[in-house]
This record gives sequence, structure tokens and C-alpha cells, in this order.
Amino acid sequence: MAQVDLNHLTAGEDDDEPQVPVIDQLVEILPVVDGRPYLAVFALTHPDQDHCRGFAKLLDEVLIGELWVTPRIFEEYKSDLCDDATKFREEADRRLALMCKGDAASGDRIRVVGGEDLFDSKPYSDLPDDARSPVGSDTTVIDGRDAEGTFTATFLGPLEVDADTDRNDTSLAMKVALTASGCEQRILFLGDLAHESLGELLKEADSATLEFDVLIAPHHCSKRALFDENGDEASEVTDGLKQSAADGAWVVASSPPIPAKDTDGADPPHRVAWDKYEEIFGADNQVCTGEHGSEKDPDPVVFEVGGATCGYVKPSTAAALAAAPLTKASSAARRRPRPTERRGYGPVK
Repeated sequence: MAQVDLNHLTAGEDDDEPQVPVIDQLVEILPVVDGRPYLAVFALTHPDQDHCRGFAKLLDEVLIGELWVTPRIFEEYKSDLCDDATKFREEADRRLALMCKGDAASGDRIRVVGGEDLFDSKPYSDLPDDARSPVGSDTTVIDGRDAEGTFTATFLGPLEVDADTDRNDTSLAMKVALTASGCEQRILFLGDLAHESLGELLKEADSATLEFDVLIAPHHCSKRALFDENGDEASEVTDGLKQSAADGAWVVASSPPIPAKDTDGADPPHRVAWDKYEEIFGADNQVCTGEHGSEKDPDPVVFEVGGATCGYVKPSTAAALAAAPLTKASSAARRRPRPTERRGYGPVK
């Protein structure tokens, strides 16, 4: 099983709150290896607090086989990191040193994603080839195990940007394809990229590479992904998404409920972005995790692969599927599933 980003809210430990304690949820559903819950991969798009909150707790409670990281954000923004981001950087540095020595097993592995020039200088030039993922490459390997035929990750970013660019634009961007029993679901993760970088990404990658079935709306359904500072539509982004979306594609806003209208200076989600996504995908093919089913007790958002359904699963049956392994379902769950067994990939040491 793989996890992309983390926002563990202690408020979720209260049964009356709509959020979930994500790490507690993971501990329930992960397979146990050597007496510990085992997560094959943790990928961090960028170290803003709402993308890595709880990482120190996760590291303490779960065996993480491999970290996926783009180091540029840490090199250019050495300060102003939350405690969990600092912990992630320390753990990434520890694993990087071991990988460069060539003696890293499950629990110590790291995959570094970046431009080709990143690997021309130390310490990244000392990494073995299987720990390097230049932008534009892909992999079928998860913590040392080749999952060809069921899993592929294609790395689309970070792109080269100016040093004074907002740190959101150094986000790891990737497409993950899950395949089983003739069903394929391709999920596009774009971190917190804004329209400038998104436009470049969509322009540089061909439509076949980008084609997706599920889009995780950039920056939690922020208007900055689709509109410029003047409020004008960034057509290179909206047109690019239209061209790359497969028939029946979905957009998922991983966010609190969508407001009825926007107010100046408000954090995402933004109504203007939600409405634009509706134009692109259709009202029946968009979902917000914070209000899926209900705002008080949201249902998990599940896309099934290889089961009775290929794609989006209605909330009435989604809870049972939220505990499925990596090759069975991709879940943007917001409430606790209730699994009956632990399943998933084991590590290769």
C-alpha cells in the first residue's frame, strides 16, 4: 500500500468530528510485517504542514518501506518548516546516506525525484540507478518489489522554476496507474501546483502520458490552479485538463466542504474553481471529500480496481472497499473504514 501526503488531525480522534485520525486508520488496515504495520511507500508532494502533519507519529508507529521525495524544496527552503517537515527531512537524509552506500533494505529505502541535473552532483550522484527517478521517467517498483502489470508511477514534476518561485511550485507531480482484472484507474497527483507551473507541465507532457481517470484537484481545489491573479481563466491549464481527461474522468477535491461563494483572501477550497471543474468534468463526476455523503459524517471516496466496479464506488459500498490493498482500490478516505483483515504487499529486504 502507498500513501501520498498526510494530514493527521488530532481532532479526528473525537467521534463527533468529521475528520479522521489518518494514522490510526492506516494502522488498522495495513498488513503486519515483523510485528509492525507496514506501509510500502510514503510519497511527499511538498512539506507544507497540511501535507505532512503527523509524519513523526507515522514513522514511530508504522514501518515505511520507502520514501519518495523531491529534495529541491528542502534545498531552497531550509527554514520555515514545521516539526513534521523537519522530521521528514531528517529521515530522508538518513535514508539517502544509506542508499548512497548501497546497503539499504526495506525501512531504509528512498526514491529521489528531480530533474536530470539533480543527479549530476553529490550526494545524489552517488545514488544507485534504482533510487533515481528523473522527471519524465516511470517505475513499477514498490519498496524493492516489481509490481509490473498492476502498478506504474510516472513522474511529471517538479519542473525547473526560478529560485524565487512559490514553494508550492516545487511540488512532486505524478500519475499513478493501478491495473487489475482488465480494469485500470489512472490518478493524477499535482500537489499544490499553481497555474503557472501547471501550464508548463501540461504543455511539456504529451496527452497520452497525462491521460487520467481521476484528478486530485491541485491545492485542495484552489482557484490559483485554474485562474491567474486577475481572475482570468488560465486556458493552458483548463484546456490541458480537458484534453488529458479520459471519458468519464472524475475530479476529487481533498478539502473541507465547498463554500457557497468565495470571500476575498479565503483559503481553498474555492467555489470558482469547483464550478470550473464542473464545466470540465460534469457535476456527476466531481466529489469533495469533506462533504461526500454528508458534512457531519463524510463517506470515504473510493475508486475500485479489479472488483465488481471499475472506478468510482457509491458511498453505500465504499466503506468496505476502503480497506482494499493497493492493487484493488485507490482511496481518498475521510472516515475510518472497518476492515476484516490485513492485506497488502510485503517488503523485499
